[in-house]
Amino acid sequence: MNDWFNPNNPNFFWHCFFVYEVIGLLALLLMRKAVIWSEKNKKISDIQVAIDATFSKEKKQASIKKSWVKEYFKDFKKDPLVNTIAPMFLVLFWPLGVVMAIVAIYDRSILDDFPDRFSSSPKGPEHKFNCKPEYLIRQVQPDEVEAQSFIEDPLGRTPNKPFGHLFSAWQKFVASQGEEQELWLFEVPGVRWAGPLKGYAWVDQSFGKPKIRSEFIFEWD
Repeated sequence: MNDWFNPNNPNFFWHCFFVYEVIGLLALLLMRKAVIWSEKNKKISDIQVAIDATFSKEKKQASIKKSWVKEYFKDFKKDPLVNTIAPMFLVLFWPLGVVMAIVAIYDRSILDDFPDRFSSSPKGPEHKFNCKPEYLIRQVQPDEVEAQSFIEDPLGRTPNKPFGHLFSAWQKFVASQGEEQELWLFEVPGVRWAGPLKGYAWVDQSFGKPKIRSEFIFEWD
């Protein structure tokens, strides 16, 4: 076995290449399992719960387990060249595939930290909101907001209510208003993994500077 990694061995390069590919195959299988695990364990937001409840039939059909081998051959028939070169490239440069898998898992963990559409400040430690005082745009009234955001879906797939599927989250937000708190529209600039997000916040101005007490997010690109 020691002769395998002897530089004087005429097959030294191929032995190293073989070990490299075996390690790569194991690493890619491990990363694939890790990505699937992170997908199964990701946080489900309140909007996703509402959508799943509305499209329950479609979800059940989509959840039917499919063989990735059959899917590959189906894609192979559509584009043989791409589906031949891509696996070969991945096998030869598997460290790149491992990096891509780690990035995918990392991005999911960031998105899992994204709060539900309604978030309020609990008693105790300072609560972290997406909205900061510098993101506040203008003061608004609840009635004005509900009138502007009312949704009418002729197909009946979205509730005919303010913010549609987010109406229950909006109700919780409205109910969270404290004394002398003002309703403000805010917009948070985009970040690496997502575009800007918009929402409303209950703001307490009694401390000399705006303090966010609860927030409701209605748009996130």
